[in-house]
Amino acid sequence: MTQCKVAVLANRAVLAMMSALLATSALAAKEADILKSLRAQLVDKPSAVRTSPISGVYAVYFPGTEHITPRAYVDDRMTVLGNSETGYTYLSGPKRGQDLSSDEQRQLYRQWLGSLSKDQFPTYTFGTGKRQVLLFTAFDCPSCRKLEGALQKRVKQLDATVYIVPTSLRFDNNPDAQSKLKGVLCADDKAASWKSLILNGQASPASCDADPFAFARLALAFPAPVPNSVPTAITLDDGKVYRLVLDHFEAIFGVKP
Repeated sequence: MTQCKVAVLANRAVLAMMSALLATSALAAKEADILKSLRAQLVDKPSAVRTSPISGVYAVYFPGTEHITPRAYVDDRMTVLGNSETGYTYLSGPKRGQDLSSDEQRQLYRQWLGSLSKDQFPTYTFGTGKRQVLLFTAFDCPSCRKLEGALQKRVKQLDATVYIVPTSLRFDNNPDAQSKLKGVLCADDKAASWKSLILNGQASPASCDADPFAFARLALAFPAPVPNSVPTAITLDDGKVYRLVLDHFEAIFGVKP
């Protein structure tokens, strides 16, 4: 390789690093701005704001829950605040202080399903990937492991894209489980890392700053009653929520398990 080519590659690497640093800095600034605004508006003062796997939506943490569970979610325009259990309330505009109506919550739910940052999720693509499914699942859940086996058994028959929301039954206050999930999110091939973890118990190194808490608590973000249990699936074309996924496998994926 010539010296000119080496220099070009080095310059590209530097530019990529600078772009990443600028993006991280801008993100931190946005989180700080939202936190400051929320602290000015709310009686209960939040302690932290972090990005979520839904583009333009931020998780809001309060004292005592900084490393466990966000108590609320807010959009980047500071329009609404809430969670799936309490519902959502307008933070600004002519309806400030009012709860969203059922129709408004359904509309927001579908909007946020369409705003998932899909590149952040471990993702299986079967066939053409026509059916899109968001799957909440845990690596230490026997039913989830059985479901994983059914998916791998039907690789040639399935025509679906499955976005994995990884968690653990032992996630709360369990650093080992948290580290294993972080390893999945840090892996170059997140889907292969997840498959290895849930089927074989083999964890990838937790070698980046990915936030497993953002995924483990994602069900709480949606303006709809998404169960905090696994496995649970949401079909993205219609927003329908399925518990007991194996019992509804054909309805969700179009083939029998």
